[in-house]
Amino acid sequence: MLEPDPTLPEIPSAAADLIIVPGMAFTRHGYRLGYGGGYYDRLLSGGGHAITLGVCYHALLLDDLPHGDRDVPVEHVVTERLGVVDCGQPQPT
Repeated sequence: MLEPDPTLPEIPSAAADLIIVPGMAFTRHGYRLGYGGGYYDRLLSGGGHAITLGVCYHALLLDDLPHGDRDVPVEHVVTERLGVVDCGQPQPT
């Protein structure tokens, strides 16, 4: 995923309507395997009203991944096979 141009203005997370969260894999409960920096967990733990959306291939939507107390799940994950998955509800396989 490309990063935004650093010359663009930064939008405070509290003002965002949608936060797209990258990850190498996600679970059906919204937990993710990230890149190890903790940036998105800190961002998502800050509150706000934004919808949080993870994006991954269907093959990388897993039943379980290790996660800790500081890991913040996304509300939805989108895949090419299932479309938008509500991470709070059971989904078909």
